[in-house]
Amino acid sequence: MSGLALKHSLIRPANVRFDEKLTIPEFVTKGARLSAFEDIKIRTLPKIPGLLAKLLYVAELRGDDGAYQHWGHARTHGEEASQTAFTRVHGELFAQLLRTPISELTTAGSEENSRQWHEQVTRLLELRSKVVPRDASRWSTLHFNSVVLALRMLSAANTESIRPAASQLQPLVQ
Repeated sequence: MSGLALKHSLIRPANVRFDEKLTIPEFVTKGARLSAFEDIKIRTLPKIPGLLAKLLYVAELRGDDGAYQHWGHARTHGEEASQTAFTRVHGELFAQLLRTPISELTTAGSEENSRQWHEQVTRLLELRSKVVPRDASRWSTLHFNSVVLALRMLSAANTESIRPAASQLQPLVQ
């Protein structure tokens, strides 16, 4: 160090050693830090294929108390920011589901995609209470229930058309 820095202890406190290494977390060294919301929207959700899968992912992070449990995200952004971001993302995905035509929600493509879609519809039924955001209106909840009913009926009809012989062996439950 030269000149001014050597003369002024405010610039260089005596208790700071310059030979020590400063560790910098990975998320800082890889570019600009994203907000908690942007982190989910830009880094996480694009890696999950399909609207139903994205919504199920967020719903599965919700605990019985309604709080989202994502240790890494909360550790990086803080608990409050993480909860706020997941609440916002959850609401957006839920609204997107309600705005999406049923025909778009049922396009499966290959047999593997079809199998995954049937599993997602089943999971949607199982997690119904966690899929609906806490602040959803009564009308949104009713609309969601009708979407789930339509998907369930289409899933059952599709399963029967894929395996007609197997569906004939199983008695219908009334």
